[in-house]
Amino acid sequence: MRRYILLGVERPFSPSTQYQLQTVYDLIETSEHSFSLLLLTVLPPTHILIPPSTYALEQASRTPPSYNQQQEARLLLQKTRAFFQQRGFEYDDIEELICMGAPADEIIKVANERHVHLIVIGNHGHGFWQQCRRFFFGSVSAQILKRAPCPVLVALPAHSNRTAQLVSWYIHSLQQYLQDHTQLTVLTAEQVAQQFLPKGKRSVGRPEIKAASQALEMLSQQGLLCRHEVRGEIRYAND
Repeated sequence: MRRYILLGVERPFSPSTQYQLQTVYDLIETSEHSFSLLLLTVLPPTHILIPPSTYALEQASRTPPSYNQQQEARLLLQKTRAFFQQRGFEYDDIEELICMGAPADEIIKVANERHVHLIVIGNHGHGFWQQCRRFFFGSVSAQILKRAPCPVLVALPAHSNRTAQLVSWYIHSLQQYLQDHTQLTVLTAEQVAQQFLPKGKRSVGRPEIKAASQALEMLSQQGLLCRHEVRGEIRYAND
């Protein structure tokens, strides 16, 4: 059975996007499984922030993307494909998809239809319209984390790539663990840092504990864990 990684690619092709692609490549390189890639970019419909209270607005909200938008999306996916093919991926192991709609809805839809094993998304979007969309609908990453039918890896651009890689590693490891263990589980940063220590690491240090703490806090903010303070110690439970 073919294993799929669904990679949600956001415009524009930026350093954050490159970091996201490198994260996927590193993950596949260290995996014992072979994967095919589904490269997905979503073009949101016009006026996604405006409720269609009139016929005119309703028609506008259904307006398909312009030719330039579609060309930009194709170019983005071509650049993404080139990134992986330059690193040894076969042409037939990469599929490009362009959808129109709400990004979280389309990503979840494709993940279900194609029986995806892992979703990888970025955490972009700090402009005005992205902040408005987050205010009204919640962040795309938060919606996907709550509704995804498989593990989700959020590739976080950070000042330190090493720190970002550690945080991503712990998030992915925790998501897989929580999917496999539905009974009540209480976790601390020190415990997570030790239990899911990355391959090649011999001991836990401050960077690992800090990254594990950030991963736990992010999953708590997404509603996947509950944060408790017990006698001055921060603990997280899946209740």
